[in-house]
Amino acid sequence: MEFSGGQALVDRLLKAYGFSTQRELVEKIGVGHGTVSTWIRRDYFAGEAVVQCALDTGVSLEWLATGKGEHTIADVRESEQQPSKVESLPFSSIDSGHLQLREPVSIQASLLPSGHKKVEVIQVPEVSTFYLVDKDFAKPTDGIWITQRADVVRCETLQRTPGNHWRIEGVDWPVDEVKLIAKVIGSIKHKM
Repeated sequence: MEFSGGQALVDRLLKAYGFSTQRELVEKIGVGHGTVSTWIRRDYFAGEAVVQCALDTGVSLEWLATGKGEHTIADVRESEQQPSKVESLPFSSIDSGHLQLREPVSIQASLLPSGHKKVEVIQVPEVSTFYLVDKDFAKPTDGIWITQRADVVRCETLQRTPGNHWRIEGVDWPVDEVKLIAKVIGSIKHKM
């Protein structure tokens, strides 16, 4: 899924809220006028504003984020597609190497990868990324994981190597020294 930012995003936010000016939008979402101008100039995708708008208005998150699909949930029903279901997911963030539980977040079910049972959202503030993770994994495989090593929680890429090791950032770690917390199955990243 490719997110669309800049002027197109601002136009969709204006349309969703029913506003005709950026001043109205700025007052509603609580950012400075210069912030919206920067979004336009830098073709920035304002993910937090998109999610808040979807929650405020009921407009399709997919349409707000990409410009594709149906404009509102009502339009989806009128076109005889299934209504969009919103799921509440557990949400945590990694703060100073520790996993901190936060308030649950809501996300449109159609945006979630299928076939996963225990999906949660974990934020990694240092890289401005929110990860969709699955804590119910059957067999550890290569990929991006939320791990704990030496009592520090991290998000890192793991590769299984011979001798029962995980290769992490070019270093081989014994499997029993790396606790796998969750497998990353998707991400939402803020453009800076």
